[in-house]
Amino acid sequence: MDREMIVSAEDPRFEVRLSGPVELRSGDRILDLGPRQRRHVLAALAVDLGRPVPAEVIIDRVWGHQAPAQARRSVHAHVTRIRRLLEQAGDDGERLRLGPLGYVLGAVTVDLYDYQELVSQGTVSSLRAALRRWRGEPLTGLAGDWADRFRAVWAQRHLDAVLAWATAELPGTGSARLVGPLTDLLAEHPLHEGLSATLMRALAATGRPAQALAVYARTRQRLVAELGAEPGAELRAVHQSLLREENTVDRAPAVVPAQLPSAVRGFTGRVRELVQLDAVLAEHRDDPSSVMLAVVSGTAGVGKTALAVHWAHRVRHQFPDGQLYIDLRGYDPDRPVAPADALARFLTALGVPLRDIPLDVDERTTRLRSELARRRVLLLLDNAASVDQVRPLLPGSPSCAVVVTSRDALAGLVAVDGAQRLVLDLLPPDDAYSLLRRLAGAGVDSEAAAAHALAELCAWLPLALRIAAELLLSRPGATLAGLVTNLRDRQERLSRLDAGGDSRAGVAAVFSWSLQRLPDSAARMFRLLGLHPGPDIGADGAAALAGLDRATARQLLDRLARSHLITAVGPDRFHMHDLLRAYAIAGATGGTAAMDRLYAYYFTAAAAALSHLHPLRATSPTPAPGIDGIATARAWLDTERPNLVALSGHAASQSRPDLTIDLAQLLFRYLLPSYPVEALAINEHARSAAESAGNLAGQAHALLGLGVAAAQLDGRLEAADYLRRAAHTFHTLGDAAGEAQAWNALAITHHLLGDYRTALDHWQRSLNLARAADDLAGQARALNNLGYLKPTLGHYEEGMDHLRESRRINERTGNRASAAITASNTGRVLAEQGRRQEAIKEYETALHWHRDSGNRSGEAEALTYLGSVHTAGGDFTRAGELHRRSLEMADAAGNPNGVAEARNGLGELALARGDLQDAVRQHLTVMELGAITAVETARAHAGLGTSYRLLGDNEVAADHYRRALDIYTTLGAAHAERVRAELHATLSGS
Repeated sequence: MDREMIVSAEDPRFEVRLSGPVELRSGDRILDLGPRQRRHVLAALAVDLGRPVPAEVIIDRVWGHQAPAQARRSVHAHVTRIRRLLEQAGDDGERLRLGPLGYVLGAVTVDLYDYQELVSQGTVSSLRAALRRWRGEPLTGLAGDWADRFRAVWAQRHLDAVLAWATAELPGTGSARLVGPLTDLLAEHPLHEGLSATLMRALAATGRPAQALAVYARTRQRLVAELGAEPGAELRAVHQSLLREENTVDRAPAVVPAQLPSAVRGFTGRVRELVQLDAVLAEHRDDPSSVMLAVVSGTAGVGKTALAVHWAHRVRHQFPDGQLYIDLRGYDPDRPVAPADALARFLTALGVPLRDIPLDVDERTTRLRSELARRRVLLLLDNAASVDQVRPLLPGSPSCAVVVTSRDALAGLVAVDGAQRLVLDLLPPDDAYSLLRRLAGAGVDSEAAAAHALAELCAWLPLALRIAAELLLSRPGATLAGLVTNLRDRQERLSRLDAGGDSRAGVAAVFSWSLQRLPDSAARMFRLLGLHPGPDIGADGAAALAGLDRATARQLLDRLARSHLITAVGPDRFHMHDLLRAYAIAGATGGTAAMDRLYAYYFTAAAAALSHLHPLRATSPTPAPGIDGIATARAWLDTERPNLVALSGHAASQSRPDLTIDLAQLLFRYLLPSYPVEALAINEHARSAAESAGNLAGQAHALLGLGVAAAQLDGRLEAADYLRRAAHTFHTLGDAAGEAQAWNALAITHHLLGDYRTALDHWQRSLNLARAADDLAGQARALNNLGYLKPTLGHYEEGMDHLRESRRINERTGNRASAAITASNTGRVLAEQGRRQEAIKEYETALHWHRDSGNRSGEAEALTYLGSVHTAGGDFTRAGELHRRSLEMADAAGNPNGVAEARNGLGELALARGDLQDAVRQHLTVMELGAITAVETARAHAGLGTSYRLLGDNEVAADHYRRALDIYTTLGAAHAERVRAELHATLSGS
């Protein structure tokens, strides 16, 4: 519903109430609508306020399949009566009218939409106001499938609104008023774990922990008795916090992924198979000694995914800790999903920070099983190719369930892992007929024989039947018999789509006939789209692939989408089913030239985007359609990132090492530091391609990319190995600029490891090499890093000299990314020297340039540095805002050290405000983080030392001071003397 359109049409004199019994009001007066059916007609109009509603839709909403012969006349009579009521109350005749597309109700308010608007604002006051507007079960007294569905949707929305209100009230003083409504709602939904958890928090907040524990006990008892399952992660966390007598109000809810795709429209039949899956789940509940594992196998297009997704939606309430889904693309010609990538996606969905995802596949498997331990999660692994692709993704916890779909029988999973196999056969005739009738309409009944023949020609495959039905609907006046005749004429053209023995005769017939109905240009586009290696494609990519202008390409894409040969997955984005893609590839011609055009488009557009994000003064941005500035450049790269990675792998597999290598080098600055997982993948492709081609320069650059990516992902030892090999290879080639870049990255790795002296030597070496190569960008890079480290070691003037030189280079080259780092490091030195206003100016400059260049980690760092300056200046409110923004950005970017910096900044802010408990909490949180620099660890210990000293616990304070002093002394950091003085004061009691 378009809320802006509704608001523009509202008139407070007239209101339709759908919450509770349906009412039509004029001011404070309720207009007499008369019989129940008239209220039903009004409701059917009001839900599409301001939009035309055809009479057929109103009939379906009011009567469903039991519509009388005179239903259309009845609708008109009811609408006429409603219009007269409005006119008698002062309407000008425009609020309810008949247009060319149907009846339109406008210029009134609808209570449920006002309710939803208030809920969406999300404030305590708006949520209270929304709940006051709720009058009870919507459409009270109206019967029928549509009314039931409407009630179910709004009942869930109301439940979500109550929970949102309760969550908003909890931190304040309103906890007491929550208990009654939440208790009543829980009585209606006794298995809703979110309600139970929220009620427990409210009871605990009002001093009734025993009652809160009783709620948990009752909920657990019912879950076990009725579902055979233990409570989920969030409810267990609240329970444990109560047992530990912790504050339960501010606890963040557990991450609960909900990745299931939308259920297939018009799903029909498969009752026996659904019962089988239900039985597997029930058997597992009776004997929960292992993971429930079911394999749904069958030929391509038989509906494996549709069945699995449909069943998963039916049982998802039994898995309150979430549902994970992945399309493994096992039968894709050149881009199946590797287990390592699938594991990374699952871990991310479960809330594991990017920094904590291991590099090794086995370690990722172990981490996934740890994350799923004791959680009730449903995993749907779609389109698997082999046991080896699936087995690393299997959880170890018997509380989880896994459904795998595959064209292969996956015998190993059955024999070794105890999977239950369900072989999905072709649709039975009755189910095929029902599906065709549901998709093509009741007119199928008059051509029953032709419908049976069509299902037979479609090989009883649901996918083929869906396409056939769409073809029938898209041709006015077409008949089933005519469609059957066309298919029979083309039976000689049926063939297998691959050499694997997977029969697709019926699907090939429908696809072949479908393409024959398309213009040659659209059919050619369809064939070429099969060559695209990425998950989806936009109009510009399709235009390049086909050698057309964008407007023409977009028209062809829309035509293919209407024919259900591709699927729209977003604005200007289209996806092709893997079966369709296999068919398209089989008939594609001119593939080499098309892929050359595609490679050229992606490379040119990526270069254009990067020239905006990382411009050099000597060059102008590369022109590319739709990329005309920083915002559009970043948006293009973010959208096309999966395609760029896929294109890299495709080029490598097609013996195009030059393209793989060039693409990796081009994307280096974009992928790092924000997307290290993708950087790792694309540089691994580049290294493999370079090695096979004997390209030493390509190997060196790929090793450099692998090293920087591994360092970002906390694989510091692996990173150091990659980078030493890169430096050696660059040296062998005589590439001083490349060698300088490798030594710079290796210095960063040693800095992260806390080896400052080695880092300093490597940065100096990098600077010397960059100067020898006359590499200005390399010089600025090394100078920035030296300008960061030397002040840490107490050499402030030397650091400022390096930063001044870097600034002069940046002014010559126009390198905004480097200029941002220079400004941030300069601000840091100025802040250390107490020159706060100058530091603030530098940090604000850094923020501006970091945002322009898309460096999220750099922006987070500048924010927290700026926050610390405001803390020192006594502006605690502004400091808190900056530190919290920094924390959000660093966490989103997967930057653990950025999180540590922000947390330490918040701890120092709390200390300055006198909130010692919060200071302790913030610094202790830093201690629990992994993959942070030694200096942030020392900073946390120093903060804890001061906090505990002010709390009167000198023994604990001294211990933290000693730890901070040990780290600072090892690093050679200037802060060692300050901490030593604090330790001495603590020990002497002064």
